[in-house]
Amino acid sequence: MAFFYACCAKIATTILLLKTPAESTLWYMALLCVFVRLCLHLYLSKLNAKLTFSCELAVRQEILQAISRQGPFSQGVNPGVAALLSEIATSITPFFTAFGHTLRQVMVLPAILLVFMAVASPLSALALALMCPLIPLFMVFIGKKAKELNDRQLLQIKRLSERFFEALTKLPFIFIFDLGKRELSAVRRMSRHWRVQTMQILYVAFLSALALEFFATVGVAFCAITLGFAVYEQGFSYEKALFVLLCAPEFFLPLRRLGQNYHAKQRALAAAESLNDLLSLNLPKRAITATDNAPRALTQVSVERLATAQLMTLTFNHVTLRYPDGRLGLNDASFTLKGTAINVLSGPSGSGKSTILAAIAGLLTPESGTITISLKLAPGPQDGGQVTTISCDVNALSKEQRQALYTFVPQRPYLFYGTLRDNLRLAKAQATDEELIKALQKAGAASLLSNLPQGLDTMLGDDHGGISGGQARLLALSRALLRKAPLILLDEPSASLDQVAEQSLAQALVQLKRHHTVIIAAHRAPLIALADKEVTLGGA
Repeated sequence: MAFFYACCAKIATTILLLKTPAESTLWYMALLCVFVRLCLHLYLSKLNAKLTFSCELAVRQEILQAISRQGPFSQGVNPGVAALLSEIATSITPFFTAFGHTLRQVMVLPAILLVFMAVASPLSALALALMCPLIPLFMVFIGKKAKELNDRQLLQIKRLSERFFEALTKLPFIFIFDLGKRELSAVRRMSRHWRVQTMQILYVAFLSALALEFFATVGVAFCAITLGFAVYEQGFSYEKALFVLLCAPEFFLPLRRLGQNYHAKQRALAAAESLNDLLSLNLPKRAITATDNAPRALTQVSVERLATAQLMTLTFNHVTLRYPDGRLGLNDASFTLKGTAINVLSGPSGSGKSTILAAIAGLLTPESGTITISLKLAPGPQDGGQVTTISCDVNALSKEQRQALYTFVPQRPYLFYGTLRDNLRLAKAQATDEELIKALQKAGAASLLSNLPQGLDTMLGDDHGGISGGQARLLALSRALLRKAPLILLDEPSASLDQVAEQSLAQALVQLKRHHTVIIAAHRAPLIALADKEVTLGGA
């Protein structure tokens, strides 16, 4: 741009002072500079758009991976985080795009322009150089206040989202107890606070922009005054004076943009703190390595072969498990579970039964000790017709391999809004109605199907709305049986069941152990009596 302004100064001097037409070469060179600047601007805009997309995609992927890593036992993700996820991604991205791009311009463009202006007018260049540090200094002062306001706004968004989500989940109780006006008033009050904080941030942003414009204007005005006196009293070249005066606003332009984008930096820092808290949750305390004693590596065993494998033993060797919030779930436990049998984990509440199931499923990583699984694989084309046996650490299995090995029915299974058929087909999308009915019969839920008004077309509400908790457990077990995994994990499957339903469930479990290994966390005596192997746990 310095070359463009030099051409403009030469053209203006020739036309206005010398009263002669400017050379056509100067016009062409000026137009060429404009064209080059336009092309550079378009290229940088395109590059910035790609960078914005890449940064936001990377941040969202990191967030999703962090949430997936936490698992269902984490207390770190709450309803308020759902609103912050989009806010964090959109707040962090401008730091790498707008602020980062402007920062690189500030490091290069003003210095280049200052060199050209110093050649033309050293005094004006010195004045601009002295005025330059005032803008970053003011940005630091105003930025501290802006960061505090951004922190408070993110916290307010989180609280507002938590309150709104809680109101939605408790909507039936709000209507029953006529609490609608109170909840509406609370949401309005929190929305008003958020609006006030947003206006405070805008107030600080506009105030800082005004101050930056003031310093830039003062710098240009001081430069114009010194140049005017130099031209009038000292006979300074009008062409050089006009060149310096045209370059002065361009000198301050990157600094002004940096000041405007400095608030984006403060907002990004506030969002980065929330993101860091999320990403730092539940990091693995130790690495897990495979202990594969099989003739072939575990990674070469296909998911299809694992789905038809037979579990021989599952051994816990001095295993200590801890929840993400630091609570001890299991302390130095050692035992072995049998394959193709019913294994029952018994003990008082809090003794670690559900924790063991979560560890087998790979949802919790042992703090110490190992969980070793021994499998018998059906003969494959590369085995020469021989049965293959492998042993490995449960945590050495990939996510796909684990999902092929087990099916897990938690203590509180979730049924989604939709028909009974749709909920069952979550386990096997292409399952026929005959397969669904057979799975219901195997789980002892045949009578439940006959009592539903529309059979498989019966609509269910969110979180098993329309049926009891015990019926939801039977449907969840039916859904699990559709996967035909060799290992079935059941967490309190008989809870909320009446005596007749519990007997049907017990009969179904006896049939299942012929081809599956069943591991049950149980309190009630009828299920404990089915055990081929019982592991009694004490308190953690």
